Amino acid sequence: MVQFYSDIPDFLIPWIQAQKMFWVATAPLSPTGHINVSPKGYEGTFNIVDSKTVYVRRGNDRART
Repeated sequence: MVQFYSDIPDFLIPWIQAQKMFWVATAPLSPTGHINVSPKGYEGTFNIVDSKTVYVRRGNDRART
């Protein structure tokens, strides 16, 4: 069953930090749209700042999500 969180729970932070690659999936609300799944990073790319903030490290660039 899918579980949704409004914050990143403390128990998931070590699991997130241990991942070697991240995949991001998006899906439209429309039934005629397409689902997109793509690799977005490798180990050390995503950095958890706090329970609501993650930033993506790409070289010297930082993009907050």
